[in-house]
Amino acid sequence: MSDPAPTLATRTLPNPLTGEVLVVDVSTPAGLAELRDWLGDLKRQIDATLADVDADLCAHLDRENARSAGYGQWHVETQPALETVWDVPALGLALEGLVAAGALTRAAAEAALERQPPPAPKPRARELGKLLGHSNPAVVDAIDACRRAQPRARRRVTVSRTANQPRLQGP
Repeated sequence: MSDPAPTLATRTLPNPLTGEVLVVDVSTPAGLAELRDWLGDLKRQIDATLADVDADLCAHLDRENARSAGYGQWHVETQPALETVWDVPALGLALEGLVAAGALTRAAAEAALERQPPPAPKPRARELGKLLGHSNPAVVDAIDACRRAQPRARRRVTVSRTANQPRLQGP
């Protein structure tokens, strides 16, 4: 992909990893396709490495039983390993049953499910969390029976620099 003598049909671009100047043929669709393919491969390699680093950071936080921590000049946050999944049809039936039994008002039941176009309403985590802390054990049991925990496919990790830290220029 490198050519020491740029022409009107070429363009110079920095290699994002090394800073090396690349001379790329942009005069033809084939040259642009080659550049796009190379950049796509590079992006996939970077994404795979980031996924490995994220998994290692999550493992450190999990051993500390924490969702966030400071490491030197860095603040790291991640999601819990498990996510709550709601059985929406069962939840709708449970809410209707609680309204019919007089344990919940219609407004409280409707607040727990956000109306969506078909196929199903969307559970509102905040409202359902309040119902899981309800004073009536029948409400708690009925709502709790409609949820399960499952492992996340990939946990989001956020890394930020603590205040007044200079930006790192390389590994």
